[in-house]
Amino acid sequence: MADTTTIPGVSGWAGPLDQRGWLTFKRLPKGLQDAWDSRIYADFVARDQVRDATETEIALLRHLRVIVPMDYPESDPRYSPTLLTKVTYVTATLRNLSWPALAGQTPTDPKA
Repeated sequence: MADTTTIPGVSGWAGPLDQRGWLTFKRLPKGLQDAWDSRIYADFVARDQVRDATETEIALLRHLRVIVPMDYPESDPRYSPTLLTKVTYVTATLRNLSWPALAGQTPTDPKA
């Protein structure tokens, strides 16, 4: 099923109830941080939207032991070749990310 690979250098997870969403960390490795920062800017410009999840988001979700739709066998009704990210701005600058297809799952800190 899911590739629950722990990503070295990712630390300081804020937990599943953070107002910014599941993918809130204190530290990301440089390559992931650069991709994350680029997406933050693109989301800020586009504002509230539903878009395809980025490779970075999918990797971080897997890091948190979440099973994404493409990890299921194609014969499973939960399978999908894509994952949609819902971007909502709670305030003028506070971005929240969520994934409707992942409802019912709870991310887990791999260091716990």
